[in-house]
Amino acid sequence: MYDCIRLDLAIWLSDFSQLKNLKNEMARGLALTQDTDDGGVAHHLVEVYLFEAASGEYRGKLCGFGKCPEKGKRECDVPGCGKQPFLRQIQGYRFDPAWFAIVPKVVLFDRAGNFLVRLPKIDTN
Repeated sequence: MYDCIRLDLAIWLSDFSQLKNLKNEMARGLALTQDTDDGGVAHHLVEVYLFEAASGEYRGKLCGFGKCPEKGKRECDVPGCGKQPFLRQIQGYRFDPAWFAIVPKVVLFDRAGNFLVRLPKIDTN
Protein backbone atom coordinates (compact mmCIF):
# COMPACT_ATOMS: atom_id res chain seq x y z
CA MET A 1 0.00 0.00 0.00
CA TYR A 2 1.23 3.49 -0.85
CA ASP A 3 0.80 6.41 1.54
CA CYS A 4 0.69 9.85 -0.01
CA ILE A 5 2.35 12.26 2.40
CA ARG A 6 1.25 15.18 0.27
CA LEU A 7 0.65 16.08 -3.33
CA ASP A 8 1.93 19.35 -4.76
CA LEU A 9 0.57 20.57 -8.08
CA ALA A 10 1.92 23.50 -10.08
CA ILE A 11 -0.57 24.97 -12.54
CA TRP A 12 0.06 27.79 -15.01
CA LEU A 13 -3.09 29.72 -15.91
CA SER A 14 -3.91 32.54 -18.28
CA ASP A 15 -7.29 33.15 -16.60
CA PHE A 16 -7.80 33.12 -12.83
CA SER A 17 -11.54 33.78 -12.90
CA GLN A 18 -12.58 30.12 -12.59
CA LEU A 19 -10.63 29.08 -9.50
CA LYS A 20 -13.73 27.88 -7.67
CA ASN A 21 -14.43 25.52 -10.58
CA LEU A 22 -10.81 24.34 -10.48
CA LYS A 23 -11.17 23.68 -6.74
CA ASN A 24 -14.40 21.76 -7.27
CA GLU A 25 -12.95 19.66 -10.11
CA MET A 26 -9.89 18.85 -8.02
CA ALA A 27 -12.17 17.65 -5.19
CA ARG A 28 -14.14 15.56 -7.69
CA GLY A 29 -10.94 13.99 -9.02
CA LEU A 30 -9.65 13.24 -5.54
CA ALA A 31 -12.97 11.65 -4.61
CA LEU A 32 -12.53 9.16 -7.47
CA THR A 33 -9.38 7.85 -5.79
CA GLN A 34 -10.94 7.26 -2.38
CA ASP A 35 -12.34 3.81 -3.20
CA THR A 36 -9.05 2.43 -4.46
CA ASP A 37 -6.80 -0.07 -2.69
CA ASP A 38 -4.46 2.78 -1.83
CA GLY A 39 -7.21 4.87 -0.23
CA GLY A 40 -6.71 7.99 -2.32
CA VAL A 41 -5.40 11.40 -1.37
CA ALA A 42 -7.12 13.59 1.22
CA HIS A 43 -7.89 17.11 -0.02
CA HIS A 44 -5.99 18.73 2.86
CA LEU A 45 -2.80 16.97 1.68
CA VAL A 46 -2.91 18.70 -1.71
CA GLU A 47 -1.20 22.04 -2.35
CA VAL A 48 -1.96 23.73 -5.65
CA TYR A 49 0.56 26.43 -6.63
CA LEU A 50 -0.80 28.82 -9.23
CA PHE A 51 1.31 30.68 -11.77
CA GLU A 52 0.66 33.25 -14.48
CA ALA A 53 1.10 31.42 -17.80
CA ALA A 54 2.60 34.34 -19.74
CA SER A 55 5.17 35.44 -17.16
CA GLY A 56 5.63 32.33 -15.03
CA GLU A 57 5.04 34.54 -11.96
CA TYR A 58 3.82 32.81 -8.80
CA ARG A 59 0.38 34.20 -7.89
CA GLY A 60 -0.69 32.18 -4.83
CA LYS A 61 -2.21 28.86 -3.82
CA LEU A 62 -5.64 27.47 -4.54
CA CYS A 63 -7.88 28.06 -1.52
CA GLY A 64 -9.63 25.01 -0.12
CA PHE A 65 -12.42 26.80 1.76
CA GLY A 66 -16.00 26.60 0.53
CA LYS A 67 -16.38 30.39 0.28
CA CYS A 68 -13.92 33.13 -0.44
CA PRO A 69 -13.37 34.84 1.84
CA GLU A 70 -14.63 32.52 4.58
CA LYS A 71 -15.98 34.41 7.60
CA GLY A 72 -14.09 33.77 10.81
CA LYS A 73 -11.04 32.17 9.16
CA ARG A 74 -7.86 33.99 10.13
CA GLU A 75 -6.21 32.66 6.96
CA CYS A 76 -8.54 34.98 5.02
CA ASP A 77 -7.24 38.05 6.90
CA VAL A 78 -3.87 37.97 5.09
CA PRO A 79 -3.42 41.07 2.90
CA GLY A 80 -4.40 40.31 -0.70
CA CYS A 81 -6.05 36.99 0.16
CA GLY A 82 -9.43 36.76 -1.58
CA LYS A 83 -8.81 39.76 -3.82
CA GLN A 84 -9.06 37.19 -6.59
CA PRO A 85 -11.59 34.62 -5.29
CA PHE A 86 -9.98 31.34 -4.21
CA LEU A 87 -6.45 32.63 -4.79
CA ARG A 88 -4.96 32.17 -1.34
CA GLN A 89 -2.13 34.30 0.00
CA ILE A 90 -0.14 33.10 2.99
CA GLN A 91 1.37 35.49 5.53
CA GLY A 92 5.15 35.58 5.16
CA TYR A 93 5.23 32.93 2.43
CA ARG A 94 7.68 33.44 -0.38
CA PHE A 95 7.69 30.95 -3.23
CA ASP A 96 11.09 29.37 -3.85
CA PRO A 97 11.33 28.04 -7.44
CA ALA A 98 14.39 25.98 -6.48
CA TRP A 99 12.14 23.74 -4.39
CA PHE A 100 10.28 22.48 -7.47
CA ALA A 101 13.60 21.87 -9.18
CA ILE A 102 14.78 19.36 -6.56
CA VAL A 103 11.66 17.32 -5.73
CA PRO A 104 10.53 14.36 -7.86
CA LYS A 105 7.93 15.42 -10.39
CA VAL A 106 5.71 14.18 -13.20
CA VAL A 107 4.56 16.54 -15.94
CA LEU A 108 0.87 15.85 -16.59
CA PHE A 109 0.27 18.43 -19.33
CA ASP A 110 2.66 20.35 -21.53
CA ARG A 111 1.06 23.66 -22.58
CA ALA A 112 3.73 24.41 -25.20
CA GLY A 113 3.15 21.10 -26.96
CA ASN A 114 -0.56 21.07 -26.12
CA PHE A 115 -0.60 17.39 -25.25
CA LEU A 116 -1.10 15.19 -22.23
CA VAL A 117 2.04 13.43 -21.16
CA ARG A 118 1.75 9.70 -20.54
CA LEU A 119 1.97 8.91 -16.86
CA PRO A 120 4.91 6.73 -15.86
CA LYS A 121 4.33 3.45 -14.07
CA ILE A 122 5.05 4.13 -10.42
CA ASP A 123 6.15 1.16 -8.32
CA THR A 124 4.32 1.34 -4.99
CA ASN A 125 5.95 -1.71 -3.40
